[in-house]
Amino acid sequence: LFSELRPQDAATMTADLEKLKVPYALADGGTTVLVDRAQVHAVRLKLMGRELPLHGTVGLELFNHTDFGMTEFAQKINYQRALQGELTRTILSFPEVRDARVHLALPEQGLFRQNASRPKAAITLHLKQGLTLRPAQVSGIQRLVAAAVPGLSAQEVTLVDQHGTAISRAADEADLATGASRLELKRDLENYLSRKVGLVLEQAFGPGQALASVDVTLNMDQVRVTTEDVLPAPDNRGGSATGVLVRERESARDGAGQDAGAAERPGRGSSMQRDAEYQAGRRVEQVVSQPGAIRRLQVVAVVRQALGEAQRSQLQQLVSATVGASLERGDAVVVQVHDPAVPQ
Repeated sequence: LFSELRPQDAATMTADLEKLKVPYALADGGTTVLVDRAQVHAVRLKLMGRELPLHGTVGLELFNHTDFGMTEFAQKINYQRALQGELTRTILSFPEVRDARVHLALPEQGLFRQNASRPKAAITLHLKQGLTLRPAQVSGIQRLVAAAVPGLSAQEVTLVDQHGTAISRAADEADLATGASRLELKRDLENYLSRKVGLVLEQAFGPGQALASVDVTLNMDQVRVTTEDVLPAPDNRGGSATGVLVRERESARDGAGQDAGAAERPGRGSSMQRDAEYQAGRRVEQVVSQPGAIRRLQVVAVVRQALGEAQRSQLQQLVSATVGASLERGDAVVVQVHDPAVPQ
């Protein structure tokens, strides 16, 4: 029925088998449960449908039968238990993991008070015999747990194996890993460009008649450029644009001490004031330059044949076009001729 069970899981299953009145037998020191061959599939489906707390965990089914008289503190504890159980089940789906335990440290949050501490997670993995987790898998588990817990960062997720050895990197080790990944990126790009140039030279001169070496300098800086422009409203009358008209106000005031004859001449002795308020539009543009751009290329090609100046110039242009060299960027392409027939 089941094999390689923990003692707790075996005890849980046998207790349910007794409730179902299904005969069973234990083997391999109690880690294997045996039933009649004709009933294996039916009994297995029945046990899986009973929501057994295998691996000592429970999931969100804990809330299927909620007690309305439960306190808020008990609800928080049950939610934490359910979240730990769901994460444990997800991690157990990996083929390298035999058993797992997830512990979450969630800070208490109040309505008018926010705890300064951050949530953390500790995961213990029992790996199968002879299997290990790749660094990419360890990082994937950290990001998986961090995405499931609000406010949790991947750096705050610690993973250890069954021997108590940490398999997740700390902050300083993560910096070293970043440097290693940069070196690996540089090496992969150089190998790729060297293979491109080598293939072109092999097609042009034959196998073993030329070789190429490429050195790449990468720009690993992340640059964020923010540009903010003022967008005035267009003026259809040909005048200068001043913005969007928001409010306009006009006021008229009569002059003091005007005579009776001046009253017959409108506009004299009075003043007109016009206030206009404009608002200009804005455009904010952010350009983020990701690290890994090529800062400079240096290419060396060695040919084991005699070449003239014109042929060498053509070969230099061919190699430059193959690797995408740019003179404005300061790239250098050197073609060296080594003729075995000419004594050095």
